[in-house]
This record gives sequence, structure tokens and C-alpha cells, in this order.
Amino acid sequence: MHNDVKYPSMTKSEFEKQVQDLTDQYHYHKYEDAINAVAFFLRQRFINTLVIGFDLTETLDIINISSKLPDKNFFRFLKFQKNRKCLAELECMQA
Repeated sequence: MHNDVKYPSMTKSEFEKQVQDLTDQYHYHKYEDAINAVAFFLRQRFINTLVIGFDLTETLDIINISSKLPDKNFFRFLKFQKNRKCLAELECMQA
């Protein structure tokens, strides 16, 4: 893995608790199998992506697409996706 940053290890139960705290119960249970399939070395990225403001399905997509990126490039990718989402939301509000 191309990790540049060393994240503290997170147990499966800690990860699940944080995801539950950051999402609604409906979506958590709907995507529980996909959440459980997130590799341990991607858990902190998953949490960071949720905290930034992406919903659960967007986070799953982002993590899948960017799983092999080094951290520096991952954060650039995340910033790009966030700007893209904000622009799309702004365009919807103006329409």
C-alpha cells in the first residue's frame, strides 16, 4: 500500500461505531455488508471522507476508486470531488 501517513489502528468495532455515528441508521444497515468489506488500511480514509460531508454511497465510491492512491494524491482527489459536489449543488440551486 502507498500510505504516506501512519494512521492509528482502528478495530472493526471502533470503525463500525464511527460510521454509525456519521450516517443514518437506514443507510448504515442497507450498506452494512459493503461497510464491513472496507479494508482495514482504508478505514481512516473512509471516516475522513464521511466527516468531510460525503454521504455513505459517495464515500463507498470514492474509497473504491482511490484505494491505490498515495495519501497525498488521495487528499487532492478528495478535495477535487468535494469541489465538484459543491459546484453541482450550486448549479441545482440556481436551476
